[in-house]
Parts: sequence; C-alpha cells; structure tokens
Amino acid sequence: MYFWLEKFSMKPDISPNENVSTARFNNWRTLLPQSIDVWLLCVALLIPLAMCVAKLNLDLWHDEAYTLMYFVSGGLRQIATDYNCANNHLFYLMALYPFFEFSNATVILRAPSLFFAVGTLFFVYRTLKRNVSAGAGVLGVLWLGLNQMFLGHVMQLRGYGFSLSFITV
Repeated sequence: MYFWLEKFSMKPDISPNENVSTARFNNWRTLLPQSIDVWLLCVALLIPLAMCVAKLNLDLWHDEAYTLMYFVSGGLRQIATDYNCANNHLFYLMALYPFFEFSNATVILRAPSLFFAVGTLFFVYRTLKRNVSAGAGVLGVLWLGLNQMFLGHVMQLRGYGFSLSFITV
C-alpha cells in the first residue's frame, strides 16, 4: 500500500541528478492536469490545419497567377516600386519571393500561407488564453479555424493569412 501511494502521489520525486522542472514530469498524475490545455489545443489545431494542408497543391486562381506573373517574378525591386496596378500585399510578396526563386510548385508557393495560418491560430489562442481562459482560447481556435472565410482565404497567394497573422499579434 505504501508503495502505491508513493508511486502515484502528487509530490514529485527529485533525485540528486534532476532539477525541479524535469522532476515534475516523472509522475503521470501531475502531467495530465497541467497539459490538458496543450492536448486540447493540439486537437483544435489539427482539424483546421489538416484542411489547410489539403489545399497546398490546389491550382492557382486567376488573381494568384496574375500576382506571380506580374509582381513576384520581377524581383524585389519590381515588387517594391511597380505601381501600374493596385497591389496592397507588398510585404507578403516580398516574403513570397524567396519561395518563388526556390521553386514555382504550388506546394512550395503556398507554404508561407500555411505558416501564417499556423501563426494566426496560435496567436488567437495565446490572446484568448491571456485575456479570458485556456478553454476560450481553444474554442477561439476552433471557431476561427473552421470558419469558411478563414479556410477559403488563408491559403491563397494574396497575403490574407499574412495580414491576419499580424492583426492577431
């Protein structure tokens, strides 16, 4: 009986070779309540990000192809100085240019959009967790991540995900 109580007690066992931060993970009962928010966040992120990953290899829309052909392909100087056509996504195009130089495959070109989608969802969670609660953060990630407007625009090569990620920071 004493062995069972010692093994599953809430107090972490600290050996001389361990510090306090690693010792608290030796006991499964202390691990679960502290990390349940992390598990819920992972599940909440998994669903929308799986939908975003499924869109990585989609064909380019007309406006995306136009953006690549007339803005990104000209280099950083043309992106920053050419105002023949209205284009409000200058910083996103500058971030996209190295990926365009690496490859013109749509999977590579949409990779920055996926990174910005992850960043947007993470910052929504962080903001709601800080101001309300971790549960509200998880619900906010699910609510935004499963929104059709978010899913429809965040993976486009137009900078919508880039703008959203900076708004949420």
